[in-house]
Amino acid sequence: MPNRSKIFCAPLAAGFPDRLVAARKAAALTQQVLGVAVGYAPTSARQAIDGLEKGRFRGSLEVAEALAKILGVHPAWLAYGKGPRRVRSCR
Repeated sequence: MPNRSKIFCAPLAAGFPDRLVAARKAAALTQQVLGVAVGYAPTSARQAIDGLEKGRFRGSLEVAEALAKILGVHPAWLAYGKGPRRVRSCR
């Protein structure tokens, strides 16, 4: 579970909220489901993801990495807009 104190204080690149929304929708997950999957309490999961998507909360790299793993996207793409969007399969 991400450290909740870090959700407010890390420098992710501009565009992180938009990339998060796009990745979540592509994965067909609700804010609630994604928030619980990343480790937030069910009572605050939707609000945490909504805050990240609307730029009210500034996520940390730790949070971006956890979200990327669940969403199946490259952490650098989600956090900074760098590199490929999707994680390649090793098959």
